[in-house]
Amino acid sequence: LRGRLQQSGGHRIFFWHHFDALGYVPISWREVLQALNQQGWVVVVSSSTLSDEANQQLEACGCIVSWRDNQGLCLGAYKDFCCLISENPDLRNPLQSLVLCNDSTLPVGGPEPFYREMKRLTSNGTEQAPELTGLTDSIETDAYHLQTYCIAANHALLTDPSWEQFWQQFNPFGSKDDLIQRGEIGLSQWLIKHDVSLQPSYSLTAMLLNSADLRSELDCHGLDHPNSINPTLMGWKTLLKQGFPLIKKHLLFDPPKVLSGPIPLSELADQLNTSNEQLEQDLKRLLQSRFLKA
Repeated sequence: LRGRLQQSGGHRIFFWHHFDALGYVPISWREVLQALNQQGWVVVVSSSTLSDEANQQLEACGCIVSWRDNQGLCLGAYKDFCCLISENPDLRNPLQSLVLCNDSTLPVGGPEPFYREMKRLTSNGTEQAPELTGLTDSIETDAYHLQTYCIAANHALLTDPSWEQFWQQFNPFGSKDDLIQRGEIGLSQWLIKHDVSLQPSYSLTAMLLNSADLRSELDCHGLDHPNSINPTLMGWKTLLKQGFPLIKKHLLFDPPKVLSGPIPLSELADQLNTSNEQLEQDLKRLLQSRFLKA
């Protein structure tokens, strides 16, 4: 992996963690990864289970496939990759932006909205101050954090001691809830305490202050406190209206019981357009792998 990264000579890396019981990679994601590669991104796909077809398709799209056990889930994969970059100055020093992303979402609207969001997310690559950007933020569990399904570190952060220190000390062993507490929430809390700027593209504060759509959506669910809000689950319609390029698979396949009203999957078609032709096929395949009995 190190050798292929050295050969790529890229200044922007998009690292995507994948896990699917049947090794399926959604068509919607393959199109996004291919588009990023065509726009000059070095795309790394980390996975423990890929079908032969998916592996061949990703390689044909120009992706670097990195085989790794799914220890620590996406946060364990983030740790390993960030440590690899930090320990190799020849990889780290040229980097303007590193995006860490996982497959807990599906792209909506085709590759263009996602690529546009990545340009905005990584526009701070050459800034002198260390900064972590993300798509959404939250204060669930009474701790502020950027949600780590998609985050970006600029060059100044990648070379800041606090970044390497966090990943070096992060223990990737534990339950999913424990990993979220120490990894997702822990990363934001650690960086805040080390004077690193955290910037969400779709700020919860801004949405609560300025979006009547979000207020209406939260009222429908009887939610009245910010620490009970996960915007990607409780405010998904508002986010899509604002141009948000992703939707959570958890919302579609296993919606939280706090959500009242129709099942989100049954309402998704109303939010889509002709750019989502492959999404129905993805949903059919993911339904099989997500609910596969051991």
